[in-house]
Amino acid sequence: MQAAKARLDAAENFQERRETLSALAAATETELAEAGLILAKSRRKAAVALRRDVTTALSSLAMEGYRFDVSLSWESISSDEVIPASSPPPTIYVDESATDVGEEGSSRFRVRPGGLDRVTFLLAAGPNESLRSMSSVASGGETARLLLAMKLSPAIQRDATHGEKSEEINEMPGFARSLQGALRGVAAEAGLSSLIQTHDSFVEMDAIQSSRISVFDELDSGVGARIGDKIGASLRMLADKGNQQVLCVTHLPQVAAYGDRHLRISKGVGHETGETAKDSSEGRIRITVDALVDEESRIEEISSMLGLGDAEGRRSAVRMLQTGASSASDL
Repeated sequence: MQAAKARLDAAENFQERRETLSALAAATETELAEAGLILAKSRRKAAVALRRDVTTALSSLAMEGYRFDVSLSWESISSDEVIPASSPPPTIYVDESATDVGEEGSSRFRVRPGGLDRVTFLLAAGPNESLRSMSSVASGGETARLLLAMKLSPAIQRDATHGEKSEEINEMPGFARSLQGALRGVAAEAGLSSLIQTHDSFVEMDAIQSSRISVFDELDSGVGARIGDKIGASLRMLADKGNQQVLCVTHLPQVAAYGDRHLRISKGVGHETGETAKDSSEGRIRITVDALVDEESRIEEISSMLGLGDAEGRRSAVRMLQTGASSASDL
């Protein structure tokens, strides 16, 4: 009897509960649209600075004439578009305020994990080349140097402002900096307390910023000594002004000379011993890592990497190490 009465009460209250949930969903959608719009505006502002700083960094990496840009767009969902019933994409309605960021007002847009924006990095390899998606036009070496240029962007911006800190922005790198400012404003609005935890996570990230690590491989792929020297200087700048540890795998002595620490990695065939060895001619590749802890060992290694004679190679190695050390003192 009680179960039947509960079902009857639920049926009678269904319409009321449906109206309550519909109102809650509409309020949440409006809240999400407001937050997405604030974030979109902040990203577009940050994109201008990123475009400028990355272009500056590319010039220092012997990529003069290259053009870099950031495309930010929303994906609209038309009313006549067929949406899969099994897994419909999350969408929200944005009123005429969408025109503030160049999108069509009073439309529905796809919601992504990071907001409403679809971010695409664009690259042109020359002044007369058209901008295209970076993933489709950049080679492996160009992609690595573009990554370095983007990581250098906060350091270049910090250098341009002489290290001044903004109370509103808090020295956050790249888009994270704009995101923190946007979330701070959003969290201050009534009813947007759900974003405060996200904002706090960015404050925590700011606190551990000095422990960040960047790892580069194939950064010097397809480049010569002249560009290698610029890459080495840029890595040094990233480490010192970017407040992070930088690890770089390189074959160029011009890059290695800028490091504070030098690890030599070598490969060779090592033979197995014991009962598991079937034949003395069979062996496995063994990788050896040697820490070059003193100046003499670094001079010898860089001289060997240069492939020059003993006397000339040593003189060049000493000069390169001095150049790397002096660049650190100049930063």
